[in-house]
Amino acid sequence: MSAKKQLVTVCSAKQIEAQIIKGRLESEGIPALLSYESAGLVYGLTINGLGEVKILVPKHLVEEAKEILGIGNKHNTESQEQAHDKPTWFKPFCLMLLILWIFFGGAG
Repeated sequence: MSAKKQLVTVCSAKQIEAQIIKGRLESEGIPALLSYESAGLVYGLTINGLGEVKILVPKHLVEEAKEILGIGNKHNTESQEQAHDKPTWFKPFCLMLLILWIFFGGAG
């Protein structure tokens, strides 16, 4: 069995938050790995999963990692939009405004 199959996603976060979470887990002796798409990192976008970073830990340390981070089973199912009290249309709308600004207003 490969090492990748033995890793489990504990939570997901934005790039900076994920680095902090990784550091917190490692300071407690839990090895952590970050998994993300490079496009989100390059463009700095966090929209519809793009830019989302998954924090992975060994399967046998998942419960300990969740306890350290204060993640309960119910807490992890809440969407990021609900956690920040923003409607689900907010992120796509902001992306559309950014694209319009780049093409029509910010290029010159």
